[in-house]
Amino acid sequence: VKALSESYYGLAVVLQRRDWENPGVTQLNRLAAHPPFASWRNSEEARTDRPSQQLRGLNGEWRFAW
Repeated sequence: VKALSESYYGLAVVLQRRDWENPGVTQLNRLAAHPPFASWRNSEEARTDRPSQQLRGLNGEWRFAW
């Protein structure tokens, strides 16, 4: 009974915060973004762990042809 009441207390505390109504809370319990894998042209580049020359960043302005 004690464990059940403690779990209800914890749930009540979470529900009182009402984070889902706060637009400023966008990254609660989120892991940092990262690529799922990396590739290199040869084993030497893989050993030094330098990014491939073929890697292209996607940050910046985009021009779409509509």
